[in-house]
Amino acid sequence: MTQNLMVNMLICSPNVPGWTDYVSDMHCAARQAFLDWVAVGKPRSDMLYQHMYTNRAAFKQALRYCKRQKEQMQADVCARICANNDSKQFWKNVSKIANKKVTSHVNKIGDNVGETEICNMWQGYFYKLYNSKRETCFSEDPPIGIFVLLWYIYICVFFYFTAFIDLIVLRFMDSFV
Repeated sequence: MTQNLMVNMLICSPNVPGWTDYVSDMHCAARQAFLDWVAVGKPRSDMLYQHMYTNRAAFKQALRYCKRQKEQMQADVCARICANNDSKQFWKNVSKIANKKVTSHVNKIGDNVGETEICNMWQGYFYKLYNSKRETCFSEDPPIGIFVLLWYIYICVFFYFTAFIDLIVLRFMDSFV
């Protein structure tokens, strides 16, 4: 392997369970075959193209295998760590695996489970809230006392504004005298 390829491998190391065991060597071979093919001008009918093509296909197959067997590989790693009697690393690994499944989204509210049921529950709640007839403290017809109170407020506001306007007119007239 070239020095450039080693630096690139250290910088770009995907977090796929089984990468080191199954995919790493195939990735290096596919990358080197690709760089060799690019160095000769990317011919489509050359032996280097076939070599690059087969190495890339093998790499992708190994990567797909690792992604499909992700949970099994994680369990194998936990078993290997447990067999080594490293309880601290074992529980650290279990915690890391368990926390990946945790989301910040609520999946259950009351008896409603899942996104659709929760949305329907909130839709019904707000529909009832905004489309229901409001219950007031009195029945269909308000008592007479409400009309008296409203009339009193109207009269007070009317007299206040008329007194206010009279005051403005008087001050306006005084400024000319």
